[in-house]
Amino acid sequence: MPSNPWRGSVWWLGSLAITLLGMGLYGPTLNLLLFWDDVPHMQWLDSQQGLGYWTSSAGFPFYRPATFTIWDLLHQIYGYHNPTALHALSVLLHVANSLLVGWFAARLSGLARAGVWAGLLFVAFPFSYQAVIPTAAHFHLWMVFGVLAGGWLLLLWLENNWVCYLIGGWILVFWGVFSHENGVLAPFLIGGMLLIDLRQRSRNWRGIPRRRLLVAVGPVIVFAGLYGLVWLLIPKGNEASGLQLAAFDAKLAQTFQAVSFPLAAALRAWIDPDEGTSLAWVSGGAVAMLLVAWFFWGHCHRAVMQSPLWLGLFGLLWIPLVMLPSWTLLDVNYLLGSPRLHYLAAVGIAWLLGGLASMPFGDDVRWSWPVGGGLIAASLVVAMPFVSTRVAQHEDINRIYAGTGDLASRYWSDEANTFLLVNGPAYLAPADPTFLLGAEGATFLPDFINLGDWLRLNRYIGAGQADNRRAGDIIPASDDIFAVTHPALDRTTVNEYAQVAVVVRSHDDVNVILAGRQGFDAPAVDVPAGDFGNGVILERGILTQDRLPGMQAYRLELVWRVDETPPAHATVFAHLICDSQLVAQADGPPLGRVYPFSLWAAGERWHDFRYMSAASHEQSCLRAFVGLYDPATGDRLPVRTPSGDSADGVWIDLATDD
Repeated sequence: MPSNPWRGSVWWLGSLAITLLGMGLYGPTLNLLLFWDDVPHMQWLDSQQGLGYWTSSAGFPFYRPATFTIWDLLHQIYGYHNPTALHALSVLLHVANSLLVGWFAARLSGLARAGVWAGLLFVAFPFSYQAVIPTAAHFHLWMVFGVLAGGWLLLLWLENNWVCYLIGGWILVFWGVFSHENGVLAPFLIGGMLLIDLRQRSRNWRGIPRRRLLVAVGPVIVFAGLYGLVWLLIPKGNEASGLQLAAFDAKLAQTFQAVSFPLAAALRAWIDPDEGTSLAWVSGGAVAMLLVAWFFWGHCHRAVMQSPLWLGLFGLLWIPLVMLPSWTLLDVNYLLGSPRLHYLAAVGIAWLLGGLASMPFGDDVRWSWPVGGGLIAASLVVAMPFVSTRVAQHEDINRIYAGTGDLASRYWSDEANTFLLVNGPAYLAPADPTFLLGAEGATFLPDFINLGDWLRLNRYIGAGQADNRRAGDIIPASDDIFAVTHPALDRTTVNEYAQVAVVVRSHDDVNVILAGRQGFDAPAVDVPAGDFGNGVILERGILTQDRLPGMQAYRLELVWRVDETPPAHATVFAHLICDSQLVAQADGPPLGRVYPFSLWAAGERWHDFRYMSAASHEQSCLRAFVGLYDPATGDRLPVRTPSGDSADGVWIDLATDD
């Protein structure tokens, strides 16, 4: 077996491919804001005094001080939680872990191509997207990096006897152990890697230098034991209670579909089962049995190199070992909804599939390249679109919340620093699921995260109140630009906020728009544009050209005032007219249909913003016609204009730059 299979051009070209693929898939995440669990994690960190997260985890359910140390250091460098730096660190760690997975695969198998296959599989592994995109998943990245990089240095010490490798390996392993609870498995994982490598070098188990192996692994055992002891002694918050063995078959099925993700995706495409647990078992079990059968077949054919078989078998044993804590201690819904929990298992999965793809098929080794390459290509065909789609979903939601932050900061004031976002999406899921089980969508800002906390973390606002109100994400899905009509949406306290933004669907795009703001920033007019005689007064209207992402639009700003409680049946019609022809309309209650007049109190005053599309018409002919009507009968309410006349509505001319 070659002593250094990674030193040839195959490995270095493969390393370049792994790096470029990782950067290409996850590079766009550098533009993302902080989101999801980033908010409570960073808040908890900011509440700590000095390095207190090393001695206590009170208020936080886990003990992960090493990762918090990195976040704290970056905070000290930048003066704030820099999202670009944090996301860049995620991408770099993932690429580094992928290269380490490939290095070990090449080392343990003696085949450079095994390292390339395993590294490519790991960097594009579809169930890792949730471990790389959110900053809150750094714990998994650092733990895997500590185990793999530490094991790499310890292996080099066993080979070269340089003490700097030994000390460096211990430091990295310590860091990995104290980054995540699965770090307690480090003695088994690193010990297994070193044992397999030493066995491959000596050709048998008897030639393994046991004392040197104990010197390398002994401190790793101490680190894991120390972590376990500290975990038991320090205070923690929201600790898990005992074993969680319900739906154990579904937990195993989730891992089986991760092991066989290309086959699981194919089964889903062909069969589309209502309940995929059994098929996930079948697909994962088929891959495992294939490896075992190939292992025994390889022992019977001396012409077949057995090193890739050892790599695959070690990967197969790695998977249940690292998943055992998740299977037994976590709720099934948490496991199915958190694909990042398979990040450490993905190391074994990459070795398993990489070993399978590297084995000779028959006595002719030349067949290994096209057959193995075809297997890897099929896997990447499934993995890369999946990951890129999930990144794109996060970018879509990120655009909405970045727009929300811009609106919040633009209209923030000392007089009324309150902001309401209506129907901001928390989760986007694909229309057609890819796999049999588990979460496939993108989570950005779930309901348990306060919008104000998120805005402050991303430095859009300072002190003040901001809330997110949902009745289903972006409903209904229609081309109507004002579509927030869900009856379950709570509208009773809208008047407590100074600004209201609404997430709406316009054609194929989802956008956030400013739907309304309180009218305290402008004095009331003496002569209103229209008085409807029922307590509702239209003070003024302004029609201007505007642009929303993906469409040319016109913005109509209406300033409404209520002098007394109006009748419940009064609502707004707003028509865009060109030479007596109706071009577009935006009818419905004020503030993007969120706040009907029936909920207004006497004295309330709002700027109501409406958007209409008229891209194919000349601006010179466009005017807006606005009024109130009874939605039950369709009858328009008469309005008294400044001239004293009674009309069906008020005309508003298009404002020009002149």
